[in-house]
Amino acid sequence: MLLLFVFVQCQGYNGSQLWDTSFALQAYTESGLASYFPRTMKLGYNYLEISQVLEDVKDREKFYRHISKGGWPFSTRDHGWPISDCTAEGLKATLALHETVVSDEKSQLISPQRCFDAVNVLLSFQNDDGGWATYENTRAPAWLELINPAEVRFIFTHMHAHARTPSRSPHTPTRTWCIGARMVWCTN
Repeated sequence: MLLLFVFVQCQGYNGSQLWDTSFALQAYTESGLASYFPRTMKLGYNYLEISQVLEDVKDREKFYRHISKGGWPFSTRDHGWPISDCTAEGLKATLALHETVVSDEKSQLISPQRCFDAVNVLLSFQNDDGGWATYENTRAPAWLELINPAEVRFIFTHMHAHARTPSRSPHTPTRTWCIGARMVWCTN
């Protein structure tokens, strides 16, 4: 019970709105059903537009923050931390909508420059080992991960610490999302 209490109290998100919306929009566009639900597509597109991070954090170098401009967070812009897989899925959903429902450039709220900014964030998240970071690139020695509070949930749920923590190993799903978004970008 105590572990559940600690986990709930340590929640770092205000929802999963961007994540859910991106996948739903991609499902509609890839299945060919988007044209049957124009209002839903417009509302989803508007949500992608208002969720994208439009500028870097002020004094980001001073506070050791990664670039933010162009990324998408897990939930809302208020969350503020762009995440590599969410940025990849947000970009893929945007490009899918630009190809199908919002093909007229005048009605595109998310400009080509903003899509380029998203690609820039994705490329910047690639670590030296070829994997992609989730929030921030690897900058510290591996031993520091042993005291990383973000890894506490992983340790509790698996009841042992792994020699290679999840943030140190090349994250295959994140790599897949990032490469997939780059492929979609290159074909547009």
